[in-house]
Amino acid sequence: MKQRPELFFVTGEPSGDLHAADLARELARMADVKLTGAGGPHMRQAAVATDFDSTNWGAIGLPQAIRKIPYLLIQKKRIVNIIKQRQPAVLILIDFGAFNIRLARTVRQVCHGQRIMYYFPPSSWRRRPHDWGFLAELVDVVATPFKWSAQQLRDCGVPAQWVGHPVVDRFNGQQAAANYRRQQDLPDGNPVIGLMPGSRAVERNCIGPQLLAAAKLLHSKLADAQFLWSVLSQARPSKLDRRAARIDYITPLADSRSLILASDIVVAASGTTSRCPISSPNGVSSRSLSRTRSIRNGFAKKCWICITTPFARNK
Repeated sequence: MKQRPELFFVTGEPSGDLHAADLARELARMADVKLTGAGGPHMRQAAVATDFDSTNWGAIGLPQAIRKIPYLLIQKKRIVNIIKQRQPAVLILIDFGAFNIRLARTVRQVCHGQRIMYYFPPSSWRRRPHDWGFLAELVDVVATPFKWSAQQLRDCGVPAQWVGHPVVDRFNGQQAAANYRRQQDLPDGNPVIGLMPGSRAVERNCIGPQLLAAAKLLHSKLADAQFLWSVLSQARPSKLDRRAARIDYITPLADSRSLILASDIVVAASGTTSRCPISSPNGVSSRSLSRTRSIRNGFAKKCWICITTPFARNK
């Protein structure tokens, strides 16, 4: 009996886990393939057999990254050994550049002939030109969500294809924002503000309390305002999420799709959450209006305020 071709995914952050899950579902729909790899809960929900749980592999800031180096080096070695033994049809790397670039380099050295695809290449959202020529030696193809990224990569000799941003696919065809508000039992006509403090524990612990303080201030000025709080998909809510849930004007919500569509304004603090366009039947889109810098314990992170009502449509 002919074995199904194996596709081995590697990601180390919640956003990459979500993007990998979408890709895995689409690939499984197109062909009879075996899906394996390193990922988190979204990938497992997409029927990916995860050899490694990489939910907490990501880091922000130099101190946290340094602490994780020994552990991640061990995981990289284990992944390389599995790839040598199983020889998957394609190794699919998703974002997580500091780890995946080194993994690709090692695989090229010890797993000759292994095909490698990079989905969401590192820093693909940056428009500033960069020398990406080294990727041409490490991967067979790059699939990038941004058109300018594809052109920059090709200019550096990297075989790259623009595939569009999956966030757009997630929002296209969804119900109108009013339906989402009804689903969350939110009163019609009241302003709804979404709060998204990020996906990593360190940024949530740093930015989250500031967002809760901002919500308290806004609620004192807008008594009828309702707030939606983005929680992570995990079995046990964090201390911060439990704190948010105790506030009567805040509704915790694990589905970021619903949160964004139900909100008039989304206060987001994380990479492409606010950098990519969001579309829906009522013309919702996002726009970066302002940036603030939050610095605490040596950690800095940019925050974007995204207006999600039609008047903020990107041009």
